Amino acid sequence: MTTLVSCNRALSAIPDRTPFIRPDAHLEKLGVGDTALRQGRRPSTLSLVDKLRAAVDRWRDDGYRGIVTTEPRCASGCWGSCSCAVA
Repeated sequence: MTTLVSCNRALSAIPDRTPFIRPDAHLEKLGVGDTALRQGRRPSTLSLVDKLRAAVDRWRDDGYRGIVTTEPRCASGCWGSCSCAVA
């Protein structure tokens, strides 16, 4: 496997960010290793990005229909001792 982008430093993150709620802020890169928290979603000039965001928002609002849930230990690699269910 070829690594396209290497990263040997910690990446910035938005505190208390969860994938289960609509993003209300984004990080703006200011320079090497320096970021600023900005309100609102990151602007995009691509119509596909806005369409994808709208589709994900509808999916969230509809209760994540069709998602497969797993126990946290499944995600950490304990495949022999977990259970999965379709929501």
